[in-house]
Amino acid sequence: MSDYNDYMELKMEYYEYRSQDGPKDPEIMRWFWAELKRLERPSRCRLENGTRCMANCRNCSRQREGNPLSLDALSETGTEAVDVFSLEDHIMELELSEALADAINALGEKNRTIILLFGEGVTERAIAAKVGMSQKGVNNRIHKIIDILRESLQDFF
Repeated sequence: MSDYNDYMELKMEYYEYRSQDGPKDPEIMRWFWAELKRLERPSRCRLENGTRCMANCRNCSRQREGNPLSLDALSETGTEAVDVFSLEDHIMELELSEALADAINALGEKNRTIILLFGEGVTERAIAAKVGMSQKGVNNRIHKIIDILRESLQDFF
């Protein structure tokens, strides 16, 4: 809703500027126009051809993207609002993350380096060069580390 408030605030400033007596600076008018368009653009829905809709949104039957949906509009279309956030799942994810961090920290220095680099998407060849092992040795070590981590985290699965 902040974007809407920013838009309305800028629009009021624009109208104040226009209502002042005297000539208007074209650069300032151009800036107001560009900013108003920039703030308005995300609230416009997209047409089938990918362009932004320029019709009057108040008369539009489509839902605009980026705007909150009305629960009444959802029930009229036969769609039911579902609460997808689960506090229990969130707490379990946090506990799993903490347990994984503890299990990784419990590994030896070389194993910890290998698994962290592997988790960042570094290739086995690059990991091998960094830790001074063969690529096959890194591959075998990764499988062993994953087994160690899986056993440490078996309560979560």
